[in-house]
This record gives sequence, C-alpha cells and structure tokens, in this order.
Amino acid sequence: MKQDEKSISAQASAVTWRAIVIGLILIPINCYWIIQIEGIWYSGHPTVATLFFNAVFSLFVLILVNLLLQRFIPSKVLNRGELLTTYTMLCVASSIAGHHFIPLLVPIIPHVFWFATPENEWAQTIHPYVPAWISIGDRKVLKGYYEGHSTFYTSDHLSAWLIPVFWWSLFIIALLSVMVCLCVIVRKQWIEQEKLAYPIVQLPLAITSKGSGLLKVKLLWVGFAIAAVIDILNGFHFFFPAVPHLNVKLTEIGHLFTDKPWNIIGWTVVSFYPFIIGMSFFLPLDLSFSLWFFFLFRKIIQVSAAVIGYDLYVGATSGPFFDEQAIGAWLGFAVLAVWVTRRHLVKVFQQTFHPLTDKDKAEGKGYRWAFGGIAVAMLFLLGFSYYVGMSIWAFIVFFAIDYAIFLALSRARADLGPPLHPLWGTNASPIMVNVFGSRRLGPRNLTTMSFFYFFNRNYPSHPMPEFLENMKIGEKADIRLQNLVFATMLATIVAIPVSFWILLHLSYKFGAPATWPGWESFNTLQQQLSYPSGTNYRSVLLMVLGFSFTIVLMVMRMRFIWWPFHPAGYALSINFGIDYIWFCLVISTLIKWLILKHGGLKAHRQAVPFFIGLILGEFVVGSFWSALSIVIQRPTYTFWIF
Repeated sequence: MKQDEKSISAQASAVTWRAIVIGLILIPINCYWIIQIEGIWYSGHPTVATLFFNAVFSLFVLILVNLLLQRFIPSKVLNRGELLTTYTMLCVASSIAGHHFIPLLVPIIPHVFWFATPENEWAQTIHPYVPAWISIGDRKVLKGYYEGHSTFYTSDHLSAWLIPVFWWSLFIIALLSVMVCLCVIVRKQWIEQEKLAYPIVQLPLAITSKGSGLLKVKLLWVGFAIAAVIDILNGFHFFFPAVPHLNVKLTEIGHLFTDKPWNIIGWTVVSFYPFIIGMSFFLPLDLSFSLWFFFLFRKIIQVSAAVIGYDLYVGATSGPFFDEQAIGAWLGFAVLAVWVTRRHLVKVFQQTFHPLTDKDKAEGKGYRWAFGGIAVAMLFLLGFSYYVGMSIWAFIVFFAIDYAIFLALSRARADLGPPLHPLWGTNASPIMVNVFGSRRLGPRNLTTMSFFYFFNRNYPSHPMPEFLENMKIGEKADIRLQNLVFATMLATIVAIPVSFWILLHLSYKFGAPATWPGWESFNTLQQQLSYPSGTNYRSVLLMVLGFSFTIVLMVMRMRFIWWPFHPAGYALSINFGIDYIWFCLVISTLIKWLILKHGGLKAHRQAVPFFIGLILGEFVVGSFWSALSIVIQRPTYTFWIF
C-alpha cells in the first residue's frame, strides 16, 4: 500500500515527456492564434488581461479530451500534473508572443532605416549608433515586410533577418533567464512561507482538481451560462445586426461632462465584462476597493488642477504628472517587496555560500544554480548592451531599475492578482532621462534604450509574474521545481523563434501589422537628440511624491487594521489602464462585500463556483469567436477589449 502511494506521488510530481510534447505541439498553434488576432485583426487581445483566455481555453479542451479518454481509454488519461504542465508552458509562450513583447520588437528592428528621411535626418543622427547585427538597413528586403504581397521565404529575406533574429533571441533568453532565477530565489518565501494568495491561478487549479468536483457544481454552470449567452448573442449580432445584443463592453460617458471644470476628466468609460467581474471577485476586498477609488481619485485631481488653472492635456491619461507618480509608486512597491523578503534573502545567501546544515546544503544547491544563472545571463546582457552602445554604468542603472519593477509587479500579482496591470511608461528609460538628463546619457545610451523599448513599454502580459505563478501551480500540483523550470525554459526557447517566424511570415504576406512601436520609440529618441536636456527636477520631485505616498499607504496598512487603502491600488490606478475595468471592480467589490457581510466566509466559498463559471463561460465562447476569425480570415465578435 505504501509502495503504491509512493508510486502515485512520484508520478504526480514528475513532468512527463507526454505533457511536454503536448505543450510543444500547442505552443505554435497558440502563438499563431495570438499574433493573428492581436496583430492582424487587432481584436480580442488575450494577453492584455492577466489570465490568458487562449491558455484557459486550451486547458478546458484538454480536460474535455481527458473525460473522453477516461471513458474509453483510461490508461491514456492525463493526470493533473500533466494538464497543468501543459498549461504553464502555454502561459509562458503566450506572454512571449503576446501584444507587448516580441510583436513590439519586430517592428522596432528595421524601423529607423525604413522611415529615415532627409527631413528627420535619422541617417545622420541615429544610424551611426545602430550596429548592423541588431537591425536591417536593406530597403529591398524591407519593402516586402512593410508592404506585403511578398514572401518571407527567399534567400535575401531569410539571410537579412537571420543575424538580428539570432542575437535578439539570445538577448531575450538571457533576459528571461534572470527572471526565472529571481523567481527561484523568492519562491520559498512568497509561496511556502507567506502563502500569498495568487488569485490568478485559482481557476486552472480549481478546474483540474479531481477532489473538488467543481465541474459538477450547478452554480458554476449558471455563471457559465450567463456569460456564454451574452457572448453567443453578441457574436451572432456581429454577423446579423437584427439579432439583439447586450452591450457589456466599453460605453463612453466622459462626453456627458461638458461644463468646466468637469470636462477635463476626458475619456471615461463604464463596462460590464463578465470575466472581469469574475476575476475581481478573487481580489482582496481592500485592493478591489482601492483600485476603483484611486481611479476616481485621479479624476478628482484632474478636476482640481483645472480649477486652480493648471494646464492639463484632455485625453486618456489627462495630466503630465501621473506618469511620474506611477513610476515613483512602483519603485516604492519594489522597495517594499524587497523589505518584506529581506530575512529570506539573508537566509538564501547563508544557505548558498555558508551552509550550516545538510538541509541548508540541499537548498543552497538550487540557489547556487539560480545565482549562477543570473551571473551568466547578466554577463551576456552586459556584453550585448555594451557592443550595441550602452555604457557600463548606464547598463547597471537601467537593468537594476527594470528588474526592480519586474519584481514589484510579480509581488503584486502573487499577493493580489489584479485582472489588468498596464504600467504605461513605468520603466528605466524615463527615470534615467529625468534624473540624469538626455545630455549626460548621450546618443549611444539613448539609442540602445530605444531598442530595449519592446520589453518595458507596458506590462499586461509580462513573463516574470507568469514564471512565479507557474511555480505556485507546481507547488499545488506537487510538480518538482527543477522539472517545472525545465519545462518553462523549454517553452521559452521554443516560443521565441516560433513568434519571430509567425510575425515575419504574416508581415511579408499582409504587410507589417504595426509600425507604432517604432514611431513611439524613435520619435522620443529624435526629440531627446534634437533637444538635449538636463535633470528634470519637477519630474524627479513627482516621482519622489509617488514613492513617498506608496510607503505611507503601506505603513498605514500595517499599523491600522481598519485602513482601507492598498498601496498597489494607487500604483495600478494612478496611471492609465484601470480605466477599462473600474466599473467592473465597483460591481465585484459591492457583491463581495454584501456576501461577506450577510453570509460570511461560508457564503463566500459557496459563491466561488459561480464566478469561476463567469470567467470560464466568457473564455470558452469568446475563444470560439476568436478562433473563427482565423479560420474565415475576417474579424468576428470580440468580448475583450473593444
């Protein structure tokens, strides 16, 4: 009996080759799916939310296939560890192929050469600082890329793209390897010791758990049916306007405020996305409240500034000072993330370099691999950046800031699980330009940072939180850490060239789907080179303000139990992004508060399947419409965002 239990445990903890093969087969399909709908049709955007609907749909299909296998071929049934291993591989691949990673890099690589004109003088001001091995300057090769009606599969096209794709692929592998190693270092503290909630992984864990019997709960299928009916109706309405529809997406209400100073609030929308309401139900109550409170707080600041005569830009973000506050807030959150982990980090160093017991030696072995991986990857990143043109001091500051922000974001995801977290402009480039000035940084550093724009422009599908959440899934599913890291890195190594290939294949066929990443990056560079600046003391002061306010919010939260404001709510909402979902957060906050107030934790647990059903119903039906757009090669109804 004991031997059988050990055998079952060993089977569950292993990452089987069968699971890896299924993941590797599904990675190109999912990458093609994502790039088609986000790049060609610019619809759906599965990687803009923190829970990727394409990965959940693939997992749901595997579960249905598993039910058939259980009925007809029981010996071939996938166990929970295999299902979740495949899911984690798809999540990693999706974050790499997603809207805000490699699809931003490919348009940046050739942009500065194709769009150079005598008027912008890029040939004189930028080209001298761009090494040939990271970009492409042959306009004959680029003609097919930008205009389409061509093929990627010619010797000229393949040879021109081979070298930059090779070097950028190595760069991305090194960049992500550091993230994986950092996750290995903080994993024990954040997963085993603090037992953070990881709300985003609750759905895949719940629907793959045999013991819970979740898929047999009627309330789940009630939620599923509500979301599914909405998306079925709206999907048919897209093709047949006579069919009634239920508008749950963005409805603009900002135009209702026409009188001064209220007209300064700019673009303001309400929405009723079922899956966002479902995901928000799993947020801590203080965070969901803080998210929409600080969104309204931002609008109040805009109106107040207009009253006192401050000149504001009326638009989505409405205000030149919110970006700086957000930067300071996330740097503050990074400091807090390190501070709460400080004792664990000290212990990690002791176990790694001065082990005291056999257990310390065993744990230290894994940490030594992590530190060794960081050292090797950072040396490669340093060499790459140096030969592109970045000075060593700028490299150290740049990557220290960016990895601090990545760590803060991962902590926020692990602890709180917001449905959306775009951090527009929150990265090392504006911080360094504001603090040191573009004049001191110089054209080489500025040009290098412009090429790095693809991995720190925005973070809705950032890989590092995915790596950490995968480790939480592994802990819950009893998957060995080293096996899961292997599967994760294998998915990374496969997804990178696959994403490059799909993007280039589609671009030469249809024409480059997006040029705006290059315009955003190099127009900023052109302005910095044309108008060199020193330290921007106003921006630095506002960053300090955002940093300080975040620290104050955390101190108040730690000192007073009744304090309702979460620092992550301020960090996430003070800049543009929560605008899409703030009203959904209001709805879920109210529902959760009423359930807890009148029914307690028991009623809350009983309600959980309903909200999982909302997410699952929207994802399954929404994925069908999304996949249909690829089959029929035309847009279909998209439940998210527009």
